[in-house]
Amino acid sequence: MRNFLDMLAKAGELARVDRLVDTRFEVAAIIKKSEKENGPAIRFDNVEGHHLPIVSGLYSSETRTAIAISANTRQDIPKKINEGMTHSIPPLKVEAGPVKERVQTEDINLLRDFPIPIQAEKDIGPYITAGVVIAKDPKSRRRNLSYHRMQVKGKNRLAICLDPHGHLSDFYGQQEEQNKPLEVAICIGPEPAVEIAAALRVPGDEMEIAGGLQMKAVELVECETVELQVPGETEIVFEGNILPKIREKEGPIFDIIGGYGSGTAPIVEISCVLSRELPIYRTILSGSMEHTRLYTLGYEAHLWRLLAETCPGVQAVHLPPYSPGFLAVLAVRQELVGEAKRALLAALAIVPNCKIALALENHVDIYDPKEVLRAVSNNLKSPDQLCVLPGIQGYRKEPTSLDIGSVTKLGIDATRLPEDKAETGRIPGVDLVDLSRLLRKLP
Repeated sequence: MRNFLDMLAKAGELARVDRLVDTRFEVAAIIKKSEKENGPAIRFDNVEGHHLPIVSGLYSSETRTAIAISANTRQDIPKKINEGMTHSIPPLKVEAGPVKERVQTEDINLLRDFPIPIQAEKDIGPYITAGVVIAKDPKSRRRNLSYHRMQVKGKNRLAICLDPHGHLSDFYGQQEEQNKPLEVAICIGPEPAVEIAAALRVPGDEMEIAGGLQMKAVELVECETVELQVPGETEIVFEGNILPKIREKEGPIFDIIGGYGSGTAPIVEISCVLSRELPIYRTILSGSMEHTRLYTLGYEAHLWRLLAETCPGVQAVHLPPYSPGFLAVLAVRQELVGEAKRALLAALAIVPNCKIALALENHVDIYDPKEVLRAVSNNLKSPDQLCVLPGIQGYRKEPTSLDIGSVTKLGIDATRLPEDKAETGRIPGVDLVDLSRLLRKLP
């Protein structure tokens, strides 16, 4: 992560906050404000009650996400992710790494030792939001990486929210049936390729995909108290076990779709803490652009791969982070009548969460919400451009979903009608203008 932070700093995409900040609301408020104003990632160097810095907002912008995986442009991000999956590289075991500069198995106290923020006004308490959880399938021993919100319940106890359809839930269920714990390692601040791979939700080993994303093997070191390996460049690792047959109340916490989530959750008991000598604590603001961008990157890459194979007129796809997987925007070069509608139907079927899909002319910047809305409002002229699909499976937790998880999905073909001969005005050279070299502030 530190190399990535250096890259962001050189690109003007990382800023420091030097004044004293409170982990209760204030850190989250500053992150939110920076994101709202399209600001940089933030590093907090003076956190009240702690000597460790906090960093957040690393993927809140398209630019920073592209830098993280060496993508040339925003449009290349899903292509780069698919290349990482296609050309994955197995990890390499090494004897030592910076994460093992400190090994602590006694007197573990998470809230005393780490600046874990409280974010929203009704959050029950501090949550770990950027932890990459590493576990293995008890039968096949296949490794899995995933994200889960984790409420700090005590000095060395976390309540972990499991997706009932996720791999970690499956692994835990296998162990719980035998009244056995599931070993886990929670990584805070690994390489960006590891963070992004953990968000992809694929059946393979995400650590190998991380190697493909960064085009070199991830170096792993052995844990101390669990039979797992973790990236040696990680800032902090919490080793532990998800205990069987135990559930405790978890939440409320502000979640990705804009409300508060809560329920009952299993408990992780931490047995060891690995860290650098002076680690950087990594957090993700719940419901932020960074949160939703990580959530949608895997779906976006999957959608791009399938549409590229089946709908050749589709030139680019985007699942905007301002809508957590519920909106897909397609850039289409429509050479055949009906090609845009076929792409819309495919997108609505491929991404289960997606409720609205837009097909726009290929020249429209699908990453700019202003351009997207302008194209839709200008080009939507006929009811024949709408595809309404009632009773389709959707995201069960989404507020407009019925109890059974079904939604009405909508496709809008906002490409030009064949009879529309109006020419789009274009200004040559806009992409070549560098305002930072042209403009100067008046005295």
